[in-house]
Amino acid sequence: MRGGRGWRFSASVAAAAVLPWAAAAQQATPPAIEPGDRLQEVDLTAEILYDSNVASSDAAFAALRRIKPSDEIFEPALRFDIARPVGRETLYLQGSAGYDFHVRNTILNRENIDIHPGVLGVIGRCQAGVNGQYSRAQSDLDELARAPTGVTVPLQERNVLQVEEIGGNATCGGPVGLAPSVTGSETWVNNSSGIERYVDAQTFSGTAGLTYQRPVLGSVRFFGGFSQTDFPNRGDL
Repeated sequence: MRGGRGWRFSASVAAAAVLPWAAAAQQATPPAIEPGDRLQEVDLTAEILYDSNVASSDAAFAALRRIKPSDEIFEPALRFDIARPVGRETLYLQGSAGYDFHVRNTILNRENIDIHPGVLGVIGRCQAGVNGQYSRAQSDLDELARAPTGVTVPLQERNVLQVEEIGGNATCGGPVGLAPSVTGSETWVNNSSGIERYVDAQTFSGTAGLTYQRPVLGSVRFFGGFSQTDFPNRGDL
């Protein structure tokens, strides 16, 4: 095992008044968006993190990779939840964008982005939406320390994990009676490191459901789903 133990300590500060229309406090998770919502919440945050074992490995393996085990990391970020109704549709953008600065291991400096755009609309008795995701960041070095047997980890190896997703959903019906729903999404996961290519993946998933509900009796839901994942690079290893 190459794994090593360590501990982390962090301190953070949030500045919600950086912009006149900024939120009063940072949201731990983005709020759910509904058609017609109007949101404009923006927070500027910064966190200082001390990690006694940023390499997530023992000292010998960290030295082989030329990674200094302990490090201080400065993580400024802009977090946002914005929604605007445009006619019968609602456009929204949620997530965060920042950068991670390492004091001792500058090779690990990397942008840290996670954004979720989308649009919601109402068509007759149906509510439909299209949503996406884009994230990009330095992955946890613990993943590289657990490389597959027989795979050599290059010196100063680092890995940029990038995730892209596009999806859609629709729900029809009202508060009483039958309400069918359907969702579908395609997700692409890509890694920059040669030893992490084996987990690159493309996943299609979909669900379909039918709900019957009455205020007095409650609701009953029938639900099914399908998911298929392909690993395009596993045949190369």
